[in-house]
Amino acid sequence: MKKILGSIALATILLTATGCAPDPNDVCAHLEKVYKNYDDKPGYMRDRDACVEYYLRRKKQRGVNSYRREVECLQASTKMFDINRCGEKEDQRMK
Repeated sequence: MKKILGSIALATILLTATGCAPDPNDVCAHLEKVYKNYDDKPGYMRDRDACVEYYLRRKKQRGVNSYRREVECLQASTKMFDINRCGEKEDQRMK
């Protein structure tokens, strides 16, 4: 029983450490849907490649866990206002 619990704990730690975060392509596809009705898009949304590069850079700069929290929030967002709040919320958390 202890071996099983130890294995589960180790698996949980490894999954958290590796960050099982959403792929930037998936995030950008969702953001394209949200921003499709808006003319005032952020610069990183000018095309898919720029968006993916932006989120890969954020993942590298902030770390996997911060990236994962932010993009999971983004993927749950359906309005531009919600998307802006995700970034602000993670910025506050990083301070």
